[in-house]
Amino acid sequence: GSELLGLAICYDLRFPEEFRAQVRRGATAIALPSAFTAATGRDHWEPLLRARAIENQCFVIAPDQCGVPSAGPAWHGHSLILDPVSRIEGRTTSRRPAPIDARLMPRCRGNDT
Repeated sequence: GSELLGLAICYDLRFPEEFRAQVRRGATAIALPSAFTAATGRDHWEPLLRARAIENQCFVIAPDQCGVPSAGPAWHGHSLILDPVSRIEGRTTSRRPAPIDARLMPRCRGNDT
């Protein structure tokens, strides 16, 4: 069947209600493009992403801007793809692509097919 992709942005990660609402509307994955700074990302990025995946039993696809801007703090730059139980299915700290296997979804939700 087809999968629905939800969308949130950077700061939304701190509000679990937004993710829950998207899953209730049928999302099986949520994309979360972000620009977390190195300082905030170090402590909050991965734990919050893992929490959103587990709480909602959905994939979280989280590209995070990398590099150092000409003005301002450095970006965290740790892009992740998490499965519904928060296993890391893809990780990159550069512009390399990371694959995702959507066939995992039924197994992760307890519907072994």
